[in-house]
Amino acid sequence: MIEITAKKKYGDRVVLDVSNLRFEEGKCYALIGANGSGKSTLLKFIDKQLKASGERVIEKYMAVGYMPQASYAFSMSVKQNILLPCKVLDRRAQKCRLNYLVDKLELKGLLRKNAAKLSGGETQRMALARALMVHSDLLLLDEPTAAMDVEQAKAVIELLKEENKNYENTIIFATHSLKQAEALADEVLFLSNGKVIERDIPSRILHEPVEEAVRAFISFNT
Repeated sequence: MIEITAKKKYGDRVVLDVSNLRFEEGKCYALIGANGSGKSTLLKFIDKQLKASGERVIEKYMAVGYMPQASYAFSMSVKQNILLPCKVLDRRAQKCRLNYLVDKLELKGLLRKNAAKLSGGETQRMALARALMVHSDLLLLDEPTAAMDVEQAKAVIELLKEENKNYENTIIFATHSLKQAEALADEVLFLSNGKVIERDIPSRILHEPVEEAVRAFISFNT
């Protein structure tokens, strides 16, 4: 169980205000809402990048992986970028995992290319491969497919489904894609002004939302 209580303000503006927000281990959660609603702020707080009043309760044994919205590419080969987190893996395990992710994310032809010269979508695919190279009990993804085309995004969602099924990890991802939220998430959380104003299973919150703000957002994005 992961439990989050946090309040964060910038001046008079509240950017995060959640209390006893719980996530169960092994489930997938989608964070939806308008820009500035608090999705990225919540992910950064869980990842301990951001300080706020409150607390995060995460089991000490849990390994946490994080992919930011602005995917970073170091000026080295794509392969070297992907292998950066891999000191804990032996070479055989590295090779097997690398080959698997490269195949799933269609990166084989890019491995020797300087990562700084990739397109936005290529950089995101590389960054996701880097985040997945080492197993994480808790995986935090901030708009992981925003720069990808439709087919690449579908492949990513299928990969994340496999990861969740095979490793029973917890995945919390921010997205503007309602289709992705419905395809991957066990629960969807709608944020507004830093607060979770509605959460439910995808079929209910995306098709029968209770709150007017949620209805307006979904109507605009479908």
